[in-house]
Amino acid sequence: MSWVKTVTASIGMFFGSMAAAADFDTTVAWALIDEGATLIDVRTESEYAAGHLEGAILIPHDQFSTHIEKLVATDKPIVVYCRSGRRSGLVTTQLKNAGFDKVVNGGGYEMLKASRP
Repeated sequence: MSWVKTVTASIGMFFGSMAAAADFDTTVAWALIDEGATLIDVRTESEYAAGHLEGAILIPHDQFSTHIEKLVATDKPIVVYCRSGRRSGLVTTQLKNAGFDKVVNGGGYEMLKASRP
């Protein structure tokens, strides 16, 4: 019976990640960015070097937990983006769990860049 629990947990994690990835709105993200939100790029260094949004802070998602303390203002809006919205969704959840109330998953870099008003 333990394999059933393992499979069930894996399915839950998969769909939880999918939900986090789909939970973004570029219109809301740009409104917050234009109002001065902290913009965080959670892609790799090479992805960031290939192109990023102006003013974005690079904190790769796999290093985020060790750098979260650098973000001190829990009440200032934060917009997080990556390549597709999956990694930014995971980091958005991590930030909300750490007490950051105004966090938005901006989705993927190319989509966010293309949707700039």
